[in-house]
Amino acid sequence: AGWAVEVDGPSHFVRSSDGQLHCNGGTLLKRRHLAGLGYALVSVPFWEWGAVEKKPLQEKVRYLREKLGLRTTGSSRKISYAAAASSQ
Repeated sequence: AGWAVEVDGPSHFVRSSDGQLHCNGGTLLKRRHLAGLGYALVSVPFWEWGAVEKKPLQEKVRYLREKLGLRTTGSSRKISYAAAASSQ
């Protein structure tokens, strides 16, 4: 069907007794539904986006292209800058 990009904030996770973060039930269910509909899901966890959030737009786009498995230079495929620009 296509791509689904989900930005997972802190409320999408629970912390286990050993301190590790794991997706909560609602997030897992949503992912299962999207996969069942044929979407390729790309998750952007809050700690990864936080590392690029204050960087220039070009760095945000590079991060998103890498998450989507697109080459960072020379690719004929394009992604919208709208998602990356919305946080500036």
